[in-house]
Amino acid sequence: MKIDPKELANFLNEANKSTYANKDAAKVASTRLKSDDYHFEKGNLIYHDTYFGGRDFIGEEVVYKNGEPVWAMNYYGFILKPEASTKE
Repeated sequence: MKIDPKELANFLNEANKSTYANKDAAKVASTRLKSDDYHFEKGNLIYHDTYFGGRDFIGEEVVYKNGEPVWAMNYYGFILKPEASTKE
């Protein structure tokens, strides 16, 4: 199954703003040991983000369309400012 790049970009933008980019977003039950997870759904699309760590972190985002994975990305990052909160 494929997804139109514009549909994917619009959905990811909304999903990101509704999950990790929203400081009030609720996390969902962890899918893996010691992970933090976010989940967002709209129509026939599902977004799931699983990450590990705090100041240094690694994770994966996956988008499903009609229950089939159509896009995924692994990432790694770290916080540069020592005074910055990992919650922000």
